[in-house]
Amino acid sequence: MIIEMNDGNELVPLNLDPDQSPKRKVLDYLQHEMRFNYDQTKKEVVDKFWTSMLIDLKNYNHQLRDSKPFATTCYSCCSQKCIKKWDRNFWEFKMVGYRKRNYISEYKYPTKVMSVILVFISGIFKLVRANQDGKASFYGNIIQILTSFLVLLLFYREGERIMLVPKIGAIIVSSSILYGIVSNAENGEIGI
Repeated sequence: MIIEMNDGNELVPLNLDPDQSPKRKVLDYLQHEMRFNYDQTKKEVVDKFWTSMLIDLKNYNHQLRDSKPFATTCYSCCSQKCIKKWDRNFWEFKMVGYRKRNYISEYKYPTKVMSVILVFISGIFKLVRANQDGKASFYGNIIQILTSFLVLLLFYREGERIMLVPKIGAIIVSSSILYGIVSNAENGEIGI
């Protein structure tokens, strides 16, 4: 229940039902607090936002009506509990049309660029060392571990848990190679 309270010159909604559903909260927000005026320089992004909202609402409406959402998918033989556990994003989409929101950060793009640069540098070290004496590059593997760790953090923040496994594997493999390089180094020379 929403009651309008006069706060000086402005009416302010007073919510007497704090346990309302998320849907009700959204509808109340749209009705009482949403401002639709915007600076014209933001028109492109505003239009993109509302187009995305419309697509989400259409997906929601469509998926709610589907009584057998997984019948025509590769998951048709799996239980919903299994799908939810292993592919939660697809499960949420097929159940109610919910699309995963991306993790937004000012560091995300620079981290991606840095990881690409580090992969390139690591590759150069590995290439030079392999052509030098056919051995593995110590510094190339250190950079590879750093790169895998950066990408692992990025995947973790984005909720891509299954993609953590190859990065953890890459860290383990590179660490094992480093151990082999150090333990087999002659006269303490590890090379590049």
